[in-house]
Amino acid sequence: MPDYNESVEKTNAEMVLNVSLCEFLKIHLDKAMNIVFECDGCRLNYANQLGHECMTMPDDEKLSKYFNLAFVTFDWKKIAFDFVYENRGLVRFITETFLDGLDDHYVLDCVRKLY
Repeated sequence: MPDYNESVEKTNAEMVLNVSLCEFLKIHLDKAMNIVFECDGCRLNYANQLGHECMTMPDDEKLSKYFNLAFVTFDWKKIAFDFVYENRGLVRFITETFLDGLDDHYVLDCVRKLY
């Protein structure tokens, strides 16, 4: 049976990994949103800033319109590689139990809130 310190260390590591995963997904969401969001004002070279959705559209509206499209463009292998590399000190805590315990709805909600 694991001792108390080992149990606390595991809980803290899993919390750090969850936060790190949300932050990594947010970084990739930013990149993907830049790819899928096409501003008509930029494309048509409007001089007036008010003609640019990139300047006037609130982030929450942009997110609701383009999130799903951005999400499917994610490079999941790169995300996984970067996530494991960045958290290499905690790799021993990335177990099947940790992965099974991830709540995809919670993670995606966290990513949306970070955006």
